[in-house]
Amino acid sequence: MGAALVPADPAAAHGSDPSVRPVVDTVEPALPGVTVQLAVSVTAQLVVANPTPTTLSVLDGNGDAFLRIGPEGVLANRASPWWYLTNSPNGDATVPADVQPGAPPRWERVAAEPAWGWFDHRLHPTPQAVPPDVSRARRMKTLARWSVPFDYGGRSVTAGGRIVYEPLRGAVTTRLRGPDPSLPRRARAAGARAGAGAVPRQPGPPTGGRDRA
Repeated sequence: MGAALVPADPAAAHGSDPSVRPVVDTVEPALPGVTVQLAVSVTAQLVVANPTPTTLSVLDGNGDAFLRIGPEGVLANRASPWWYLTNSPNGDATVPADVQPGAPPRWERVAAEPAWGWFDHRLHPTPQAVPPDVSRARRMKTLARWSVPFDYGGRSVTAGGRIVYEPLRGAVTTRLRGPDPSLPRRARAAGARAGAGAVPRQPGPPTGGRDRA
């Protein structure tokens, strides 16, 4: 049994077209007991749960670890700019002046449980319009691919997926219509009153006379 892959609901990324979203396809090689999924909040997050006895490290663009998830819970490398940037949905967090790429790590425990989610901007599409021919086709289309590297007890592991266009479905439009002009005038008036919440008056019993046997 390999790492469990859990799909995410559609979500917009960085305010882009909501029909464009990332999906996770593979974790290679397989990691028994480890769950890798995409979760949705303000934008897509990569979420990992690792209850195994082996530590999983999340690597930045230079191959340095900025997260460790495993038996000790979750450890953050406070010396890595990626720790700060991946805590911001838009990747625009303020990085302390003394934090530099490649600096000696400063590990700090940030969670007791071996699970964490972060805004990994490698899986966020750059805001751009969907090509007209793609949107006209109204079919799912792969626009780009992404990958995130891990280290699992000294083994190189990669989570990979795609950025896809998927047309939105299920929209409902409601319009109010007036009375049918082909109906008689009195019928149109009654229909208008009914449409406004008025109940047409029903004829009552005759008044002013008495029944005769």
